[in-house]
Amino acid sequence: MSNITPTSRRIIPFITTIKAIGRSLWYLRTFLVILIVIILINSFLIYLFESELTSTSEVTPPKTYLEAVYLSVLTACTLSYSTLNVLSPISKIILIIDSFLGFVVIGIIVWVVQYCLNENKLNISKYVLLDTNEIAKLE
Repeated sequence: MSNITPTSRRIIPFITTIKAIGRSLWYLRTFLVILIVIILINSFLIYLFESELTSTSEVTPPKTYLEAVYLSVLTACTLSYSTLNVLSPISKIILIIDSFLGFVVIGIIVWVVQYCLNENKLNISKYVLLDTNEIAKLE
């Protein structure tokens, strides 16, 4: 049996961590839904400003609301890979706002996951000498 000090290694209980992540995101659901609704409203505004414009050989504005939603979601997810582009300055400003909102949503989710992972770390040495039944009682 190897010598394990209390700070040498740490383990993360998978089920407990996943439950904590889900619970934390559930507490933030109103804020996340508001951000998603703002992105959908922005896509409607893009549709209003861009649907009447004609496409050029290089730029294809979104012609339907679903194309505008697709463009907004891609921008919010910071992917920015699309065959659709916008022409009007107002639509460009709206897409910049969408990208910032996407950074906020992604940042919140990453923060929640990181927080839950740090909160649920357990020392391996705590469980080395315990029977498996005693480990189940502790969790």
